[in-house]
Amino acid sequence: MNKSQVIWLIIRLFGVYLAYLALFSFFSLVGSIPALFTLPKLDAPNKNANVSSPMPMRPTQISPNGFGVNEDPTQPKTEDKNEESITAKFKGENVTNFLWFLIVTALYGALAWYLLRDGRILFAVLNRERDDGPTIEREPEVTTLNL
Repeated sequence: MNKSQVIWLIIRLFGVYLAYLALFSFFSLVGSIPALFTLPKLDAPNKNANVSSPMPMRPTQISPNGFGVNEDPTQPKTEDKNEESITAKFKGENVTNFLWFLIVTALYGALAWYLLRDGRILFAVLNRERDDGPTIEREPEVTTLNL
């Protein structure tokens, strides 16, 4: 095999690899579609909010005064609520994932298609000969004296 054949082989193998990546990113794209339409309603009020559980969900360290370490008995308890509901956050993340998989699938597919079908620009870049400029020929060295 000469240099140009090896370069074409490398270009084709890279094209097959990108086609493989495009196939699996397409499967991820298809898998992310149902998440766009089936969102659980997570921000609904809890029906069992007044029922106290025998074990707290996360243990808190008790200080000697009887309150939690980070709790101040004089301050009213405030709940940190974001402006967006949990469902809106998940929907935004699902849309972001869907768009990411769409872009990656299109990019990998387009590059794989180009490399497997044509790939001339990459071939020209990889196959160009190195040009160091004009070579200066030296005069031959004299090894014998012709006297």
